[in-house]
Amino acid sequence: MSESGSSHHVADLVTQLNGDVRVVADAPDERLGLTETPVMPHSCAPEFRRKVIDLVASGRKAAEVAQLLGISDQTIYVWCRQHLIDTGQLPGTTSSDLSELAAARKRIAELEAELAIPRRAAELLGEVTSPKGGAKPSA
Repeated sequence: MSESGSSHHVADLVTQLNGDVRVVADAPDERLGLTETPVMPHSCAPEFRRKVIDLVASGRKAAEVAQLLGISDQTIYVWCRQHLIDTGQLPGTTSSDLSELAAARKRIAELEAELAIPRRAAELLGEVTSPKGGAKPSA
């Protein structure tokens, strides 16, 4: 892909995903046809990640793509590494397994929070003496 063709491809990517991209750089990037500074969300859409990975796989340097899109090159490396894990090219925990693990941890936290209420109530009730058991035991 020629330099101008690949730059055009990145510009198309930003234009296509303009709704998802909130911040791309510190200043508008005229090379990408941006007139205002978009802000990148904390979590990017899977389509955006896929297209970034495709750009790097097509031969673009991660640092160049990162600069053009206003994201960290380290983020791109992490996405590319996770893609290799997901496709079985590297050992590691797949995205689907990580998602299931996160859901399980969230559910465990919810269940623990639900259990905390009766546990606290039992602690409080243990401190309060009942009318029948309030007298000192007889010897």
